[in-house]
Amino acid sequence: MSKAEFQLVIFDMDGTLTRQNINFDEIRAAIGLDGEPILEALARMSPDDRARAERILRDFEDRAAETSELQPYALEIVEAIRAAGRPTALMTRNTQRSVDIVLRRHNLTFDHIRTRDAGAIK
Repeated sequence: MSKAEFQLVIFDMDGTLTRQNINFDEIRAAIGLDGEPILEALARMSPDDRARAERILRDFEDRAAETSELQPYALEIVEAIRAAGRPTALMTRNTQRSVDIVLRRHNLTFDHIRTRDAGAIK
């Protein structure tokens, strides 16, 4: 295999396939966090606080997914890679639920998907 060949193309969702339309500072404020990374902060919370924070985060993520817009040519690029016989993957810190919304909304298909629901986050 030459250096120009590849066996798998992995995409991120927010800011890569879709235009960034989620305000992380707003989410942090709603949860009551300072500037720390949201998912890492959730991992350190008590079960009750974490459940509350996850509901808030899910609401923001659902709204972002439901109003998402693709980056220019994102669909065409994914389709061209798939048409060339190369597998594609989506790896994101989002939930499977929000990924499903985005995929349905934009008619996107991937061979493999990894969300934060699968375990360790990226």
